[in-house]
Amino acid sequence: MSAKPPVRPPSEDAPLIARATGADRRAARAALSELFLRHRPRVRAVAFRLTRSDADADDVVQDTFIAVLEKLDTFRGESAFGSWVYRVAANFALMRLRAAAARRNQPLDETNEPASLAARVDDLCDARRRLDDVARAAARLKRPASEVIALRAVEGLDTAQVAAKLGVSEDVIKVRLHRARASLCDLLPWAA
Repeated sequence: MSAKPPVRPPSEDAPLIARATGADRRAARAALSELFLRHRPRVRAVAFRLTRSDADADDVVQDTFIAVLEKLDTFRGESAFGSWVYRVAANFALMRLRAAAARRNQPLDETNEPASLAARVDDLCDARRRLDDVARAAARLKRPASEVIALRAVEGLDTAQVAAKLGVSEDVIKVRLHRARASLCDLLPWAA
């Protein structure tokens, strides 16, 4: 008996991507703005983790979203949109680091950074893949559990923010989160 590949739930970004690549220019601009606002904080975080420079991270964010704007029609949807954007950001950050190393006339391979840099990129990509796995598994949970996991793990809100957003106490959120995590362990082999 062969296992079927998991069905990927539609991304929250899918409608925005469709509008951004559509013919209506006003709707496309609004959709692009929403995609930028949604993904900019994490792109900035990825860029800063890799470059360790505010100025370079800001440049990477700008380069990333210019490239995304130019290449959005090539996004195939085989991975989450966020994963694609973060990979673009990581590539721009690495190109910036390579350029800086070349300006110093030092091959990047001979500095102390490459192993840790490659490891950081791999860690960020692995973390994003796991986050996508959690989002897909959370979508399979029943509503209270899926909401709590989505807000806490995927959106990165703290317990108080989740409680305020759902209009319940923090204790209720803690209980729901505990139960949801137990359910996720059954759905995610690497979480056990």
